[in-house]
Amino acid sequence: MTRHPAVALFAATILAIVSICALEASAQANNYGSNPDVGKTFVRDGIELYYEIYGIGDPLLLVHGNGASIASLAAQIDHFRDQY
Repeated sequence: MTRHPAVALFAATILAIVSICALEASAQANNYGSNPDVGKTFVRDGIELYYEIYGIGDPLLLVHGNGASIASLAAQIDHFRDQY
């Protein structure tokens, strides 16, 4: 039986939405993106940037994509924070 490409695309879209919702829930539980204990801002050339520092060891810079937020990096932060 052959599936229509639109059905596969729809299923992939639903899976992506569920995954994003799970990541956002995890990020909210960890306060990523709104953690006053570790969140800081700095201004450069009139642009204010917000950042958070987690972990120990050598620094590792994680930068989210356009339209995303620190919350979208929750899995990466949780994975790397014990060694970086």
